[in-house]
Amino acid sequence: MILGQASSLSFIFPPASHTVIQRMANPAKIFLDNAATSWPKPSSVLDAISSFYRDCGRSPGRGDYASAANAGALVERCRSLVREITSARPDDAVVLTHSGTEALNFAIQGLLRPGDHAVASTLEHNSVLRPLFAARDRHGCQIDLVEPDVAGRIDPIAVDTRITARTRLVCLTHASNVTGMGQDLQAVAQLCRQRNVPLLVDASQSLGRVPLDFAGWGIDLLAAAGHKGLFGPLGTGLLVVRAGVGDQLQPILFGGTGRDSELEHQPQALPWRLEPGSLDAGNIAGLAAGIGFVLETGVERIREHELGLDQQFRARVRALPGVELFGSDSLERIAVSSLVVPGRDPAELAMILDASFGIEVRSGWHCAPRASRSVLKPGGQPTLRFSPGWYNTLDDVERAARALQTIVSAH
Repeated sequence: MILGQASSLSFIFPPASHTVIQRMANPAKIFLDNAATSWPKPSSVLDAISSFYRDCGRSPGRGDYASAANAGALVERCRSLVREITSARPDDAVVLTHSGTEALNFAIQGLLRPGDHAVASTLEHNSVLRPLFAARDRHGCQIDLVEPDVAGRIDPIAVDTRITARTRLVCLTHASNVTGMGQDLQAVAQLCRQRNVPLLVDASQSLGRVPLDFAGWGIDLLAAAGHKGLFGPLGTGLLVVRAGVGDQLQPILFGGTGRDSELEHQPQALPWRLEPGSLDAGNIAGLAAGIGFVLETGVERIREHELGLDQQFRARVRALPGVELFGSDSLERIAVSSLVVPGRDPAELAMILDASFGIEVRSGWHCAPRASRSVLKPGGQPTLRFSPGWYNTLDDVERAARALQTIVSAH
């Protein structure tokens, strides 16, 4: 299934019951870099982190006393919420990590063996590409990258044609952090299942912003950052592993797990095999609160609001002479818009927007240089990226468009 189309483009704003922290220093600052990290965070996230360290502060799984058990119960509650928001089954494993990058490495390095073959796309983030290229350089793995069409879509049949008898893994982003375009995961998963090849999905940009059905679509592994669409704190991530697939994952980190301490090797059972060291229970408390906020608010509601802002921004920018806006206006996307102003350095534009207009956006290659080279134009180029979030307003994107118009007109 491709990213579901929003039922409407009405502008929906947060309910009054959800307070947020005040914008930093200058209250006029407008944050439009939610593809990098969501901000501000719901007050429930901040309260959960503070409450953990104030009232508990124990290491989960490292004590036979009640407060340690309470910390363990908090961790299990977070796993349950991850299953709920991903539509995973009760017997699918949820590994809690320190980032989406760590989760992707656990999957890629844990599955690939010397001489294996993997298929991915040129839209992937470096958190996918660099582990794949490391497997190529260190272990002789062959990596095939599928190119998208001009709209940024990957043809599932193009993925299928790259699969060989040696293919050990297919990796695909659910939504690009450069173009915003979503992919038809359900079709790709069906083809992978027919070929008996695991599908790893990078849902860092989509989870919490787009409805996702891990079990129903037939996904094998799903990795995501916790600090983006899930509203969790930085330093959180997750890996969902379909029951039966976990047996193929070799650990790449080793150490204490709080259980089976008498063994010389990592425990075989998931999630503990992939969770060495003390879990960051305070951040996990924040992640659980963030997921709870998304579930209470409604993924579709968040999606409609963010897409509405993105569509309004794109309509305003397309009318500006001298601005090149990339990607399709299709609703099968997330709220990410990349653009260039010919002859102007995106980094310079980002600094002007911040210093002169109080607007914070991202410039550069966005850790996905091949996406730019594949979709934007031959050779690719850095872009200026605008990504509104749940706490942004129509006025925010209007101010951003007017600021961009002022900069272009003054050039």
